[in-house]
Amino acid sequence: MKAMTPVETYHIQGRRIYVKRDDVFGSHPLPPLGKIRGLDGIIKNLYRKGIRTIGYWDTAISQIGQAIAVTAMKYPGLEVILSYPANESSSLPESLKIAVAYNAKLYPIPELSIQQSLDTIHTYVKKKNGVVLSLGLDCIESIESISLESTTIRQEWIDSGTLITSCGSGMTFAGIIKGLSFQPKMAIGMSVAKTKNEIVTKLKQHLNLLPDGLTIVESRIPYSCPIDFECPFPCNPYYDLKAWKYLNENISCFPDPVLFWNIGA
Repeated sequence: MKAMTPVETYHIQGRRIYVKRDDVFGSHPLPPLGKIRGLDGIIKNLYRKGIRTIGYWDTAISQIGQAIAVTAMKYPGLEVILSYPANESSSLPESLKIAVAYNAKLYPIPELSIQQSLDTIHTYVKKKNGVVLSLGLDCIESIESISLESTTIRQEWIDSGTLITSCGSGMTFAGIIKGLSFQPKMAIGMSVAKTKNEIVTKLKQHLNLLPDGLTIVESRIPYSCPIDFECPFPCNPYYDLKAWKYLNENISCFPDPVLFWNIGA
């Protein structure tokens, strides 16, 4: 099987780092997100079942709402409703502006807890006989599509070495680990939003066995705060860049070969 996105080589402090450029999976108007691989399959299955309204609660940082709106254009009569946390002082994120340009309807919700927001959008979409897609596209289609891409990783990029990536829900991390043919000595997930226990729980839902060298690092920088750090390739400041910074600051602790999986967001 041929990989859909490339692996490039960079150097940190004289160490060679392999970088999986999954951020180039999507091209405009789709956002650069590797996790949207399974999105068309998700929407296609719902459409075949007669669903004509789909909703999603977007963090307004992840850009998944944009991907849903663009992908849904392939399906005549399919309505997309995107909810997001909003207040009087907040401006509409660029990704949601693109989503609106592709016929998505916005349903702003005042800043509540994530669970309250999800309950609100579920109630609204249910009245339209629609379905709300899972937060972070956390579903079997996404896991399997990421896992399939992970099977293309070569032995010399990771065997007995280090895997490092950023984690939102942990779904992408689970897909990567599931598909690997060669096991790293260390598998490091930089959680940008969830606790260590929440990420481990998510991994256990999708993996029969957790890697021996699994380490979940909780970012000390809030999810909603981007960072500024030098990087030789496009790196999302809310997600991937936090993991890239961690890699740079702790490179001496990680065995070779080192593979950094740049998820895009």
